[in-house]
Amino acid sequence: MKLYVTVEEFLYAKKIENQTERTLRGYKNALNLFANWLQKEWSIDELEKIRVVHLKQYVAYHLKMGHKATYVNGIIKILRAFFKYTNGEDYTDIAYEKVAWVREEKPVIKAFSAQDARQLLEYYDNKSYLSCRNRTIITMFLETGIRCKELIDMQPEDIKENYILIHGKNHKERLVPITPYLGKQLAKYRVRIERQFELKSPDSNFFLSVKGKKLTNSAIERLIKIAGKGIQDARVPQLGCACPCSHLIIVRRLALMISASSCWLMLAAVRKFHSLLGNFAIIKLGGFLVLLDHFQNLVCAFHIDTLLFD
Repeated sequence: MKLYVTVEEFLYAKKIENQTERTLRGYKNALNLFANWLQKEWSIDELEKIRVVHLKQYVAYHLKMGHKATYVNGIIKILRAFFKYTNGEDYTDIAYEKVAWVREEKPVIKAFSAQDARQLLEYYDNKSYLSCRNRTIITMFLETGIRCKELIDMQPEDIKENYILIHGKNHKERLVPITPYLGKQLAKYRVRIERQFELKSPDSNFFLSVKGKKLTNSAIERLIKIAGKGIQDARVPQLGCACPCSHLIIVRRLALMISASSCWLMLAAVRKFHSLLGNFAIIKLGGFLVLLDHFQNLVCAFHIDTLLFD
């Protein structure tokens, strides 16, 4: 069986599983690159001729090219998923589990200070539609810790009086509270939306471009990068499963800057806290335990600052 035929079948199977378009593109691109490499290096274009040694050599090829461990592990994850499918369909019998994961470095994530959060928020002044929208987006990230994609896909009906319905990864829904400061900023943004699109028919999303179109990852990345210019160690990382927005998005799981009205989450059980952020795996907690004492100080400092913004 031709490899490209199996790849197409695999993509259809994943589409039936209701995987996102972004995930499907990732599968397609990675498997096409793998197929091209097999053809070039081994003259293989048939699924039955692939062996575990080819998978290991492909991993070694990427490491030799200088690609980061996180990138290579992403490729391994896709190859494992593909050959798990082909084994299940009795097309192959490849022991893909023998392809070991590449050891990754554990980066130290430097938290934002209260002054950094103030700079991000105060950069946009609410005096125009774009400025108000951008400030609302940054406030949303700081106050809720949601993912970039969750913000992009947010609909007006998802925002209730006291909470927001978040449509998370793997089609899991959760509720996050609306703090007083966020609620006030959302009210300002709603007024701007009505004025901006009074005579237009925009997309249904809550956060929109000037022309009324759904926002993109790159657009959010730019607005945060501009607001965060000059903040020490504020980097715009390469996106993986989470959105590629900025250092702000990287520390989303740690929720380093949420308002004092949500502080009880930090002081409650760790599992409950991560449940709110859409992260149920305690093993992923990583740097949070290290930063816990610092986090408590930041939350209190941030809340005091927010009271002074107006």
